[in-house]
Amino acid sequence: MGEEDGQARESLLENGEMEAKQVAYTATGSESMMDLLRHFFSRGHDGRVTCVDASAAADFVVSGGVDYTVRIWKYDVHHAAYDLFAILVQTPPPSPVEEKGMCGKVWEMAFGKKEVDYDKLDPVGVTAVAPVSSRFGTTQDLAFNKSEKMRNGPIASGNAHGDFYLHNLYFQDDEGGAEVKSSYQRILGLHKGPIHDLAVGALYRNEENGNTFHIATSGDDGNVKIISIECTELSNPTYEPPHDPPQGIEAVAHFFFKGAGIPRAVKKKKEEPNKENVTEEADMEAAMLGEEDMDMEDMDMDDEESEVEDQYVLALLQPMEVKYTLEHKSSVDCCRFVGDYGDKKVRWVTATQESEARGVWLWSADGKLLMQMSMDLPVYNHVAFNKLLGEYEPKQKKEGKKSGELLGVSAAWKKNGSVIFASTDAGEEKYVAVWTIDKNGLVGKIEEDEEDGSTRIKYDEPSKFEAADGEFHFFSSKGLTYAKPLTIYEQPGLLMDIDKQIEGTAFVTDVRQDFDLAMWNIEAAPKHSMLVMPQDPANLLIMPGRERVELIMTHKSKVIDTQVVEDSEGPAVVVGCDDGAVYAWDLGGHDKGQIYAEMRSLSPMEVFLPPFLLIVSALQMVSFAFGPAIPWKKTVKQPAVVTHQVMMLDFKFTVTIDKAMIFWPEMIAVLTLIVMFLFSAFAGLPSVADGYCRSIQNSKQFRDEMEGTPGCAHFALKLAKTFSAMTYLLMQLLSTALVVPIVQSMAESVRCVFPEDVPWTDALIGNPSGKIVLASATDVMCFRGNHTILLLAIAIVLPIYLYVLVPYAVCAGDAHYVPSSILFDWKVWEDKNTWWKAAERSATDLHLAFLHPNPREVFRTNILELLAKILLPVVTILLAPTPLCEMIGVMLIGLVMWVNAMIHPAYVEKKMTILVQDLKLFTFLTMACGVFTVYLEDPESNLPVYCLLGSGGFVVVLLLFQLSLLESARPKVHQLIVSKQGPSEEVSAE
Repeated sequence: MGEEDGQARESLLENGEMEAKQVAYTATGSESMMDLLRHFFSRGHDGRVTCVDASAAADFVVSGGVDYTVRIWKYDVHHAAYDLFAILVQTPPPSPVEEKGMCGKVWEMAFGKKEVDYDKLDPVGVTAVAPVSSRFGTTQDLAFNKSEKMRNGPIASGNAHGDFYLHNLYFQDDEGGAEVKSSYQRILGLHKGPIHDLAVGALYRNEENGNTFHIATSGDDGNVKIISIECTELSNPTYEPPHDPPQGIEAVAHFFFKGAGIPRAVKKKKEEPNKENVTEEADMEAAMLGEEDMDMEDMDMDDEESEVEDQYVLALLQPMEVKYTLEHKSSVDCCRFVGDYGDKKVRWVTATQESEARGVWLWSADGKLLMQMSMDLPVYNHVAFNKLLGEYEPKQKKEGKKSGELLGVSAAWKKNGSVIFASTDAGEEKYVAVWTIDKNGLVGKIEEDEEDGSTRIKYDEPSKFEAADGEFHFFSSKGLTYAKPLTIYEQPGLLMDIDKQIEGTAFVTDVRQDFDLAMWNIEAAPKHSMLVMPQDPANLLIMPGRERVELIMTHKSKVIDTQVVEDSEGPAVVVGCDDGAVYAWDLGGHDKGQIYAEMRSLSPMEVFLPPFLLIVSALQMVSFAFGPAIPWKKTVKQPAVVTHQVMMLDFKFTVTIDKAMIFWPEMIAVLTLIVMFLFSAFAGLPSVADGYCRSIQNSKQFRDEMEGTPGCAHFALKLAKTFSAMTYLLMQLLSTALVVPIVQSMAESVRCVFPEDVPWTDALIGNPSGKIVLASATDVMCFRGNHTILLLAIAIVLPIYLYVLVPYAVCAGDAHYVPSSILFDWKVWEDKNTWWKAAERSATDLHLAFLHPNPREVFRTNILELLAKILLPVVTILLAPTPLCEMIGVMLIGLVMWVNAMIHPAYVEKKMTILVQDLKLFTFLTMACGVFTVYLEDPESNLPVYCLLGSGGFVVVLLLFQLSLLESARPKVHQLIVSKQGPSEEVSAE
């Protein structure tokens, strides 16, 4: 099939040349599972993530990598997680293939592959990305109208060769409708050298056609190109309006045959004639309640309302056009959109790095250089903590700050103006400078009142500022005005970004020690505590010296790029890392400081372990219907008992030695595993292991080996990563699959046989006759000697183990979501309980397609699974002398599990839900057959066997019938491959 560049190609992941067709990777018969596995294992970047960005409402997260791909991750409202939606594969230059001999392969197995230090190399791959998004309309007020949803549009990207791409995701068909159909426009050689940064400005100006956007591209050639595009509004082809729950017979059919569970009414938003009034009322209500005191039930309801895609999207209306160029005297490292204040007013801020022309520059909308933002500040005010007085007191530093290497620039357009932050390395110190622009496009400066010495911020035109003739700053143009910072904060500011809320500026994020992302506050008072919101964007900024680091977010791999966004639930930050992963961290609310989304390829363990644990759990529960005391026919009982013992990890039947010799090693091993689990949980051993990996990566020896041949540091890192992986795996197994064997061993260790002539009170006085023995090992005397010590150890360890087990079990054993700090938050009935939140995060962090748990039901489902795993072995062992009571108890547990699975679907994918429900049904029917077998008390009867076979046949027929009624939700990945030929729309770089 020939390549036609620039046209839409929706492709299978392993090849990619299907024309203009939406093809899911599950759509090709016998290869569907292989396609699904390829998606799991290859959806992330191959190598470093070089740049990340997100749409205004975080519906799309965009990442670029050294693999020359732009990956677009879309928020799936059904799974509450991000999945790969589209890929733009750019054409990489040819690279030589390094042949490795046998010795080289063995060396890699022992010491690991040599990690590429991209910081030592020239830029490679996709170097900048920016999604185009805005509220649709022609009035500037829409930029701050929170009641109007964001529209998502094309994706802009630039690479290390200076090529610019605009990836259009949506296409208008002949009938005026929309479809997901990729196309692209590109400008080859837009810059001579790498494109360092992209910035998108929504202008809301074109009244005839729709929204106009200006995209700024900063390059190594010292130019910033301003590209203009126009987008039109189309109906979202993937939009699904909320449906009312079925009623009557249809509701019954959905409940029993389609895995719908108990239907929930979807609350629809009321349509108000004046959206601005709605927004103001909502803001007032939020201000009265306060962010931290909002009721969680109301928040959940709001979440349910917001879990709907926008009805509209943006599509390119015509080819893009290069409007003008902002010329600099050195390489431009970054550019930012400041705001839309008019054609002659400020619009862009840029930063240059080279020492002779270093600076932060302010540009107008018509391409004129307005002024330089001076990073130097001779005198500045700050506060210091006076230990004698126990309070902060203002001081004035007169030694001043003189800028050095620029570390980054960030800007945000807000309702009352704009804020600009720039960070610099001033020798041993690093600091962040701040400027503000009011809603009229005027630049702020500090003025001191001569009468009372007070200070205030005055806003003026850039031309009214001082000329660049001073001595305490760098300038490249005489006569150019400059603006001193309003203030500076003594913070690192590396890869800095600021919050994007509409009003006020609350925090800044920056990177520290390569792996840590810090969030520090700059808001003197919460905006909801103000009687009237300040009209000045700087009025709520905190005094320098009082800012505090509120949060440290630690990553397993080096942080390469960050982007702060404001989604429907509050602030968040998107982080791209050196290992090819993209993370989204929550920066507000009850989940503050937690990862709520990971966008990366999955490991084999993450793909195969959940279904394996599901199968093991099902076999464990079914096997309790075939206990030793149940009189099944021999042809059924013998293999069933073996299966039960294997599922319980009870291999005593395979040896002929004395059971007492096995009992004590078994109990020692069980107690050792429990102690290891508790020590790992309370000491935070998994996170400690991750920290050790980071310390090795930060070591000088490891960095030296990255430039040469992998050696001891790489070997130590491999060992540390192996230890970390084994720790996580052990914690997961001890809180999931191994719970039943552990509880069964504990129950067997306390089940003692009392002869008829021995009173039960002998157990209280230490079994003086020695006739009370253990049922599972008759040579072990109960309540004396080592058995007394064992009982004491169990009494101490088991309650703690069961308590700590709960937060791990509800997260499916994943220790990433259970830090030691939440182990004591046991009040699960409270709305803000961290165990509930951890369970929901574990269910939504990664998009798992058909394996994706239902986040609304994951806590309830997992806690009931845990209770069943604890109660089943206890019931079967302690009630073994009365088989009928034993099986009735087991059957009731199976009934509760099946009813819960029917009412509360465990998975998002209906087919997977049906499979789990029918497994629970088969488990319950098997247990009911066990009750029937005990009732008959005839080991030679075939009736229980026929009942069991009939139950299995009924469940299989029911499952096939249910699956025939459902369609699989097949994720689609839209892949657009760029060939060496020209695209359908080539744009001149001039």
